[in-house]
Amino acid sequence: MADHGSWPAGQAAAEWRAGWRLVVASTLGYMIIGMSLYSLSAFIMPLQQEFGWSRTLITSGPSIYAATSLFGQPVIGWLVDRVGPRPIGLAGIVATAITFALFSAATKSPYSWIALWLLYSLSAQLVLTPVWTAAVASEFEAGRGLALAITLAGSAISGIAAPLAATVLIAHYDWHVAFIAIGLVNGLIILIPCLFLFHSRADKPRGDREARAEASPADGMTLAESLRSPVFWKLMFSIFIGYITPLAMLVSLLPLLVSAGASKEQAAVIAASFGIAGIVGKLICGVLVNRIAGHVITAVAIALPIISYLILLSPGQPVALLALAIFLVGCSTGSQLKMSVYLTTRYFGMRAFASIFGVLGLSLTFAGGGGPPIGGILYDAYGDYRVLLMLGIPAAVIGALVMLWVGDYPEVRQARLARAAASMT
Repeated sequence: MADHGSWPAGQAAAEWRAGWRLVVASTLGYMIIGMSLYSLSAFIMPLQQEFGWSRTLITSGPSIYAATSLFGQPVIGWLVDRVGPRPIGLAGIVATAITFALFSAATKSPYSWIALWLLYSLSAQLVLTPVWTAAVASEFEAGRGLALAITLAGSAISGIAAPLAATVLIAHYDWHVAFIAIGLVNGLIILIPCLFLFHSRADKPRGDREARAEASPADGMTLAESLRSPVFWKLMFSIFIGYITPLAMLVSLLPLLVSAGASKEQAAVIAASFGIAGIVGKLICGVLVNRIAGHVITAVAIALPIISYLILLSPGQPVALLALAIFLVGCSTGSQLKMSVYLTTRYFGMRAFASIFGVLGLSLTFAGGGGPPIGGILYDAYGDYRVLLMLGIPAAVIGALVMLWVGDYPEVRQARLARAAASMT
């Protein structure tokens, strides 16, 4: 294997011929997790108007989700490694769609909002990243980078559709109808193809599965071994600190853009570009990972939003420049999500991928859970998002530097040491 990945000619094409249906199903499956995060900003102002809640309360839901994932995600990762992704993913689609629709039952009591988020968070554990990526990574090796990029574009597709759908439904009906329609319609659209197309190597007939395992055995670290690796903790910290400000912005994207001078309609269109940018970022990384070291790509992605923060901190910017700022943040988050999965497979292997990413992925979950309430608290304290944006600049710098500190893939380091030893003899 070359420094950044080379496989026999034609292997990637063969993998795609055999596995493209799985990638389509996994992409659709991963769309469902984006419903809550991407659409929440459209519900902030309607909920404030009806119930008088603070933005801190409204954006506290992702924190409940993060706290639930602290225990749920490692358990689901462990289950995926043992029973396979298919039964977990299919059950999760149904449960998540129903519990998202139940947000329509929120009452003026803050406890109803908290209880609904707890119920949704428990269901969402079944559709998190390890479920879909473990299935795809089990069937792709040479084409893994691009296959994972397309799979993880599912959440970004939600980023395109969810803000616009929520905005239109709220405007023409109300927020109750918006929750029901987004949850149940999406759930049905996603469930049907996944019933027929979603599987992993573990779901294949026994003879075929054993033949594939002998031809390409899973290797790598156990979860315990990965937890003893400094690389694991560097990755976890850099991904967390690079992700937290962009996700704080995401949940408050519509009100942030309105406060920056965009109309509600312009803000909704710009917010949709966040999802498009996420897809672009993932696909660019999927193409580059076999050519450029993954930790370098990820460091650049973490630093990219600095440009956006500087634009948004300058008052009176034209709508086109605001759109560019949001597009760059979207590229960054899409790239970081894709690369966090890919780097897990490259640094720790596939032996216990779902279990390892079930823990490493908590960095993304904590960022998603901690960022939105931090953004809400800062807004409630200062009346705008300037402090949040200013804090994002040093966070991005630190995150990028730590990612560079991670260093090359294990096989690249070993090859370099071997060459150095050979040159000395």
